[in-house]
This record gives sequence, structure tokens and C-alpha cells, in this order.
Amino acid sequence: MTEVVQLGVALCERATQLQDCALLLDSQIESGLSLDTRKDYLQYLDDYERQLHAYASQAKAHRNALSPVNRLSPELLTSVFRYAFDDPWSFSDLSRHLVITHVCRRWRSVALDDPYLWTTIKCPMSAQLDVLPLYLQRAKNRQCAARISFFKEKTNSWSGQTDHTSLDVAIATQIATTLKTHAHRLQGLTLRFRTGHIDAVRSILSVAFMNLAQFHLEYLRESHYQAPTTYTLADNNFTASLVELTDMTLINVQTERFAVLPMTKLRGLSLQGDGKITMDAVARICSRNPWLFSLTLGIHLVSPSSSSKLYQWYTPKLYNLKVQGAAVEFLPAIYRRVDFVHVGNVSLKSDHRWRLALEDVSQVFAHIYKAGYAHISCCAKSCDITISAPKYWRVVEAELLNMSRPALLQQLAFDFRFFRSLTSLTINPCIIPSLVDVVDSAPLRLVTSLEIQFDHCHRTSRSTQGGHSTRDTKAQRFDAGHVELGARRLRCPALVELALFAECDELTVDDEFLLSFVDVIDTGDTKLKKLRVSGLLCPALKASRALDPRAEEVDCSWDSEDEEA
Repeated sequence: MTEVVQLGVALCERATQLQDCALLLDSQIESGLSLDTRKDYLQYLDDYERQLHAYASQAKAHRNALSPVNRLSPELLTSVFRYAFDDPWSFSDLSRHLVITHVCRRWRSVALDDPYLWTTIKCPMSAQLDVLPLYLQRAKNRQCAARISFFKEKTNSWSGQTDHTSLDVAIATQIATTLKTHAHRLQGLTLRFRTGHIDAVRSILSVAFMNLAQFHLEYLRESHYQAPTTYTLADNNFTASLVELTDMTLINVQTERFAVLPMTKLRGLSLQGDGKITMDAVARICSRNPWLFSLTLGIHLVSPSSSSKLYQWYTPKLYNLKVQGAAVEFLPAIYRRVDFVHVGNVSLKSDHRWRLALEDVSQVFAHIYKAGYAHISCCAKSCDITISAPKYWRVVEAELLNMSRPALLQQLAFDFRFFRSLTSLTINPCIIPSLVDVVDSAPLRLVTSLEIQFDHCHRTSRSTQGGHSTRDTKAQRFDAGHVELGARRLRCPALVELALFAECDELTVDDEFLLSFVDVIDTGDTKLKKLRVSGLLCPALKASRALDPRAEEVDCSWDSEDEEA
């Protein structure tokens, strides 16, 4: 404390001297000063101003040293920093470093002394050239993971289109040189590039990465209107060094000898985009990687000739299987090769080129035993469904099913006795009439929670204004013209909670229609325990409070103003 007091007294004396000098200068200015005298006074003031700043900086340093947080030991402060960096929901790594290293000298010193904080290299495209060597230097001899993108994506909020800004080729070449120099230190590598950066990527992937465990390679063609193209992964020192690889993602990347790569420790494999791979090659990969836990197939699968032997995909540890895009066309062939009984999570996602038919998903649904939760959304001839059996740790997702609502529900109800064990169900309003017909003879006896999501398929996705295509996030008015409820009711004798909600902006629902929608749910002799309404605009119903008698507890957040309140 004595030093602090002395410092304060010294600062006060200096400030007083400066004030006296200022007063003297004022009097001299009024009386007139020669040019030489002015220069002397200005030099005098500059000297005292520098001294004052120096003492002020020392005072701030002492103040920071006396703050409670700086009583933490360097080890404990390092643990706090590491915890902040491990938070996946926090801001980008570069922002975290800037915040932590610019608080005070002690924080900066502690952060710079811990190489662990600098092992994950992820920063904006424009800063990569400067940040990459700096992080590698501060990480000292530790293994690092680098995420390098040679282009930047930006979605235009007005047109909904994605624009790309590419990195200068000369800068990309310098980044490639740095990565090659430190290839032995990289444990994780993500490369996202376009056609103009192919030479830089080829240069990077020409040397051995002996310690590489996670590898993500994504090639983006110049335009969506361009014919499908792929980047070919050459057979060289890089591919020969992938012995320690555990996770691999290839997007629009082709390799002719993928099945013979020296990978035997893969736990995650994702192949997506416009590439091709044979069924037998996948079989060889699975057989050489018995610990494969997650497999994503979104590329074109090449079936062997009819005379070829059928090779099973040996996947004893496979828990997550995703089939999407072009691979959906080959689902029947995948069924013959994968034991779906032991796969915990199955995700089937089609696109505009292929649609999932009923026979494509029936074999997957057949393995869901005593499903507890389902989310079913149907509109026109397209249906999405998620089924979960928490007791058996199983989840099945299927998107863009090419079938009608009655066909899907009848398949679930009669072929798999699906609705018998459900306890929680989420649907969109369009499905209610078909669901009433299907479960009329077998009510939803165990369902305790029913959620109805109004905004599905009733959002105006695009409108044309002035010759331009724009996004419109507002949905149309929802009334009886959308759904004909009919006279019959949906029987849910065990229902405890009913939720009506929308996630889009300003979805207006007709008041009478919403009341009739609540009344179509038959809970038998028991009164509904809780009714929740959120994200819907019903001005008259909000004022009349007509929903209050429908449940013991009514929780209504009609619009954003209610939610803020």
C-alpha cells in the first residue's frame, strides 16, 4: 500500500506541475510568444505528458494486480482459459484470443505461456496468412488442428443466394507453404477450396502428415450451374501417411484407390457430393476399420455386376448411419449389406433428384421396437418423419418420403403397430384428418404429450418482386381452408399436455379454427392438464380468453410482445 500511496502522491505532484505550466503558458500566450519560445514550451509539455502517461499506466497495472480475479494462481487462471476455449457455443477462436490477451498484462502473459490455447487454428479468411504461423509458434511443439478456408460464404438476406469471396491465389500459396513446413505437427486439418486454389491444395496434399487424425476436404465448384465436378485425391505420400486417421470427410472429392488407403482406425467416415465409389470398396473399408462408429454416404454408389459376389459391410460398432443425396437411390442394395438391427441412429435424406418410396423405408421402420417419440410432418406428397425409441437408444429419420399421408400412417399403424407405444407425438395440422381415420379403431392410449406445429409447409418460401427472387419469412393465414377437421375426434385418453406453436414470423390463425382444433382432441373423461400456445396471432381469441376453460393450466404467448413481457 505504501508504494501505491507514493505513486499517487507523485502523480498528483506531476499533475500539479503540469497545471502550473499550463497556467504559465496561458499567461505567456496572452502576452505574446516568439516562435522559438513556442517550440520550447511545446517540447516541455510533451515531456511531461509522456511522464504522466507512464505513471498512469503504472497505476492501472497496480490496480489490476489488486483486483480479486488476479489473486488466482496462474495454474487456476489457465484452467479457466481452457474451459472458455472448449466451449463450442462461444465465439470464434480468434475473438476469444483477442479478448483474453487484451485484458491486462498478467492475463496476456498467462495465455501466451500456455501452448494448449493456441493448438486450434480457426480464424477469418483475411487473417489466415498472419494468424497461422503465429499460432503455430505459440503452440510450441504441441499437435495442432487447423481449419483453412480459401473462400468465404455470405448469404444475401434479400435474394437468399449465397455469394463467395475467394482468397488471393498468392496468399493461398504462402499458406500452403506454412502448412507443409508444419505437416508433422498437424493432428487435424480442414481444407475448403474452389477451382482457383487447386494447385495450392495439391501442394499441401503432396507431403506426409504422419500424425493426422481428423481430415476434412471440401471442394466447391465455381457455380451451381456448372456441371458436377470433383477434385481427385492423388495416390502419393499424403495418402500413404493416413495411418492414424480416425475421422475423414470428403465432399466433392474423388479417389480411385480409396479402398486401399492405409486407414485401419476410422471411427467416422463421410463421403458426400458428386464423387463415386463402388459397393465393394465400401465393404473393404468397413472390413479394415472394425471400430467404424459413424458412416455418412451422400455420393453415387456403383453397384457391382450381377455375377459378382455380394460382400457384406462388416460394421460391428456402427451406430450412426446417414444415407442422403445420390446414395438414396441405392437403399435396397445397402439393406442387403448392412445389419440394421444393431444400428442405433438411421438418417435417410433425399433431395430433388431422388425421393424415398415406401418400400425404401419399411425395412428401417421394422426395426423400431416400442417407439416412444415421433415427429411426423406431411404436405402434399412429401413426408418427413423422426422416430425415437429412447429405451433402446434408437432413432430413425427419413426426409422427403414420396408418399401420401394416409399411406404413411397406415404403414406405421398396421404394419408396425407403431402408435401403440407412443408417449410423445409432434405433427403438423394437415395430418390430423388422416391420423383420426387411422387411429380411430386404436386410439393413442399412451400419448401424454401432443405438439402441433402450424408453420410446416405453409410458409411462402419465395416471392418475385421487380424481377428478383426474394425470401418471404411470413406465412399465410391459417384457417379451415387449409385443413378440414371433420366431425370425428382424435382420441388420446392419457393426454396431459397439448402444445400449439409456430416458429415462423407472424402466423395468423383463425380464432374459430383454433378453438375447433383444440376441441378435436378427445381426452375422454379427464380434463387436459396443460395447454400451451406460442407464436400464433389470434387477436380476438387473445382478448376473449376463450381457451381458459379447455385446460387446468393455459400458457399462451401469442406473439413476440407477450414473450418479451
